[in-house]
Amino acid sequence: MDSKSLVFLGLISGPRQYRIPAFQRAYSWEKEDRETLWLDVLTQYEVLTSVWERNDAEREEELNKRSTHYLGTIVLSGPSSLGVPKSDIIDGQQRITTLLLAVCALRDHWGNFIAREAGVSEAEAKRRTISNTFLVNDGQKGSERYRVLPLSTDEKVFRAIVDFPGSGKLTTDMLGLEPGDSDRMLRAYHFFRTEMARKKVPEGNIQLKRFAHVFPLDPEKLEQTLAHRLSVIAIETKNNDDTNAIFESLNGKGRPLTQLDLLRNYVFMTLGSKADQVLKDEWLPIEHTHLPDRKDMEAFIWAEVVSRGTNVLQKRTYRTVQSEIREAGATAAAAENYVKRLKRRAPAFGQIIDPSKSPEAPLKVVLDCLARVGGKTARPLVLWLFEEAFQDRCEMGDIVRCVKHIESFLARRFLCSLAPNNLNSMFGIMLSRLNNLTGALAAGAGTVEERLLTALLSVPKDFPDDAALMDGILAHDFYHNGDTRQRTHILRSFDLSFGYDLIPGYEESDRSIEHVLPQLKNPTQWIADLKALDEDFTATQDRWLHTLGNLTIVAPADNSALGAKRFPEKAAFYKSLGYKMTQAVPTFGTERAGELLWGAETIAARARDLATKATVIWARPAAAPLSLELAAEVLVDGEFDDDVDEPVPFTSSIDEESGELTETD
Repeated sequence: MDSKSLVFLGLISGPRQYRIPAFQRAYSWEKEDRETLWLDVLTQYEVLTSVWERNDAEREEELNKRSTHYLGTIVLSGPSSLGVPKSDIIDGQQRITTLLLAVCALRDHWGNFIAREAGVSEAEAKRRTISNTFLVNDGQKGSERYRVLPLSTDEKVFRAIVDFPGSGKLTTDMLGLEPGDSDRMLRAYHFFRTEMARKKVPEGNIQLKRFAHVFPLDPEKLEQTLAHRLSVIAIETKNNDDTNAIFESLNGKGRPLTQLDLLRNYVFMTLGSKADQVLKDEWLPIEHTHLPDRKDMEAFIWAEVVSRGTNVLQKRTYRTVQSEIREAGATAAAAENYVKRLKRRAPAFGQIIDPSKSPEAPLKVVLDCLARVGGKTARPLVLWLFEEAFQDRCEMGDIVRCVKHIESFLARRFLCSLAPNNLNSMFGIMLSRLNNLTGALAAGAGTVEERLLTALLSVPKDFPDDAALMDGILAHDFYHNGDTRQRTHILRSFDLSFGYDLIPGYEESDRSIEHVLPQLKNPTQWIADLKALDEDFTATQDRWLHTLGNLTIVAPADNSALGAKRFPEKAAFYKSLGYKMTQAVPTFGTERAGELLWGAETIAARARDLATKATVIWARPAAAPLSLELAAEVLVDGEFDDDVDEPVPFTSSIDEESGELTETD
């Protein structure tokens, strides 16, 4: 392993080629990253400008006293021994690529300037000099011509920018980008072209304000800044184990490495000579077709592990898969089999996170309901169901019923205000049992539906029964429970249970949730109305205001119009609305002196009615279909005892503060 300190020109000088290996992510720098680098370049440009007019010796002496800008560590694997020396960039590709895009912008900006001042031939000479110094290996052909060889998703754009003749405009339409081709490099190039052509700093630009005196920029000074005032420490190794270890521990000044980055690195290094083919045939179709969002891909690799019975924190996904591949011999075949399994299972996960992709209408409906009720933590369990279907142990209709059972599990917990923080642990333990080859829930012990229901009922209080559901709806604050999507889904489900020929529209907004008893403090007319019911308004409001019995669904505009109107006025308005749940609210009113009033008893009566409906909408079996022996875990007062060894290595990957599934490490 060799390391050396280099300025950018020393790093990039040819003949040399830096390749982006298959396991690396595509070019990902956004505007904020580019702006940060540009400000660092301008800082060094300012330093160079301050001594530019001195003679060579004085300038050199003064610059040696001034620190260059340190870009961080660049980790390389190689170089190759034949042809143009080639090295794989293990860490630092974003910085190297961005600087080369800045050089391309400088070449084209400077070339156009010279063309106007001295003619086309002089401009072409300067363009060739810059290209041969930074961008291409002069005299080489094909891919060996380029100093950097990016991934296939970036290759078309990168080559077009490097080979751009300077006339015309570089646009996505001109390049003819196809699905899967990225335009981030083109955006970076245009950013630098724009900044280099800037004449002055506009008022209000706080970031550039301190550099106002250096604009317009001198192309020669800028070239010297890029070449000599930016430095790195380059580490080069030829050992794969060293390379992988360094990749895990370093990421310079780039974006933090995710579990997905680490996993890709390990898998594709293990693939060796098969990496490019597996990337093209197996991995890229997952990213381009099914899971283009990196967060979804990250969630998938975690859910795929958990669905197979390993209950693991998301931040330990990489280590878990690495251990699995090592146990299989750490061979290219083991890594390829893992990626092929991902490709096979990715379409199912794509449907889970985006139900609109499902080709089956009934499945689309239940997956959408599951997502709305807060089914993110249940994704591994649903992925397991798809695998059971793949193994011919169930059919699509079974999956539909099973997903509905999972929704019922989550909806009942929500209505009883049970904390979501331990759901990942619950589902993980269920999956460890469902994947057990010999246990009570093993394949063949019963139907898939029976096995799932037994798992959901393994700790009965975790799946609230009808009595607990009734108590929860009567007692708990619904309005502040969970998030807006969950609350509106529950109310929407109640409304749909009344039956429609034409389903109305529902807006996912808390402004769609109407408080019958108003939230306003001390409304005079309501105080008088509740007094007629022998109730104290403040006491009734404190007890019942945000409970489900006092809430219904309306259009947001109607919510604003209703405000704190008396119940008789609201009741008349409710009957005119298109939501049957809301139309039914007046039927619970208490009549006094010829008017309908709304108080504690009416709210409680409506809450009990809704609870009865909830037991049907989100049904729960009275008992588990199969007998489940809990010999593998020790239960203390119905809870898992943390002091006893678990059959699985880890527990929850929930953020304890928010109760949300952690998307990245």
